[in-house]
Amino acid sequence: MLFSPSSRNRLILLSTIIAASILLLYSQAEQASYVYGSVSHYVTSLSTPCLDSIQHQRQILLSSYAESLSGVTHVALLDAPWHHNSGDSAIWLGEVALLEALGIEIRYVCQHDDYSVPELEAALEDVPNSQTAILLHGGGNFGDIWGGHQKLRNRILTDQPNRKIRHFPQTFEFSLERPSDLLEESLKAYQSHPDVEIVARDSESLRLFEETFTGVQVRLTPDVALFIGFNQDSPFTPPIMRAPGSDMTILNLQGSFYTSFEQSSALQQVSSPFGWPILSLQSAAQYDVVVVARGDKEGGQNRQDADVWSGLSDYSVAIRDWGDEWGNIKRPVKANFGEIDNGAGHKTTFMDYWNQAALLRVQWAMSMISTGKLIISDRLHTDIMAILLGIGHVVIETGSLRKVERVSDTWLTSCIISEDTPGQPRLTDANTIFVHSENEAIRAAQRLLRWIEGGANWSHVHGK
Repeated sequence: MLFSPSSRNRLILLSTIIAASILLLYSQAEQASYVYGSVSHYVTSLSTPCLDSIQHQRQILLSSYAESLSGVTHVALLDAPWHHNSGDSAIWLGEVALLEALGIEIRYVCQHDDYSVPELEAALEDVPNSQTAILLHGGGNFGDIWGGHQKLRNRILTDQPNRKIRHFPQTFEFSLERPSDLLEESLKAYQSHPDVEIVARDSESLRLFEETFTGVQVRLTPDVALFIGFNQDSPFTPPIMRAPGSDMTILNLQGSFYTSFEQSSALQQVSSPFGWPILSLQSAAQYDVVVVARGDKEGGQNRQDADVWSGLSDYSVAIRDWGDEWGNIKRPVKANFGEIDNGAGHKTTFMDYWNQAALLRVQWAMSMISTGKLIISDRLHTDIMAILLGIGHVVIETGSLRKVERVSDTWLTSCIISEDTPGQPRLTDANTIFVHSENEAIRAAQRLLRWIEGGANWSHVHGK
């Protein structure tokens, strides 16, 4: 006999209580109108598969780069972003946060147009060559569309045959139907280098890199911007992602620069030695919908035209892009390595300069998208920021590049709300609907707005 009569009775009673509790929860959920097809579906909906997936992807980034950069203590990080695209600044923050977690120091930085071999060599001259590497900034510019960045990579590989060269994750963007001279130059540069590794950020790019750049080592990892916020105490975590009560300064440099992050979530910048513009953006929702629409040569659509979104006339809609307000400021000083003057009579490191600018750009972008109850966008890093911040959003993508869809299909499927999701979820971390036309985007936005009006609440991604 496995159970005595008394223990069997207690087990039956306990089972009855558990079953009744589940049925009660299900009944209450039904009455509140967020209905699920079964008790098991209802219970499962309270898990966090999207957030769990993001945490897993952060571990993939850690382990992959720990292996790839084994023995490396100091690096040069080349092709740094200084332009209106806040998504590239988000990638930068992910890169420096990942290197911080690996205990690797950045000694030299350059843009695509001010790379200097003598400066790079001077910055790394006191470190044994075996402990150094050149890292190339990640993103979506490996190909013909943004040729200046690809030409820089080719030049670096030619100039640096004796250094280990590694990439942060990229999308393959060469045209193979009409191979360009730039592709031929790239193949020659990469296939001639003895120690280079390409990293793809989606499975289709992995296949294309392996088939095209034969003989070159290729890895697959998530987009490194997903690493933002991995460590809540890191200075590279934007204030909007930090826990309440945390230090909300942005790299509080010597001099008179400081920031505060009020309970109202308004970022106030009082003074900046480097001359950054003043920021004061509410992260509380001011609009029903914020549309973040590309206006560059990867766009080619008319999504910045208000008439496109006339189907949302019952709601308040704001149309934005990364180029607004803070995006187009000029670099005030050249700061590629060593100590620099911070503009207020004090010395600071060149990395404080770059990181402060990236933090302010990303803080601005995250605050901007947070002014909407809902986001519609055709930009990959709006999608990633919305997932990290727990904002419901619609991703729209048309055309042949499929940059967003390729990354989403590889890594973010757990964050997608499918068309057959029943009822209205009360608490879920799947907050993304993927569409392929403006009319589909309008219908998806209306659907999510009804859910929000009914009390839908999406979870934030938290660090350790």
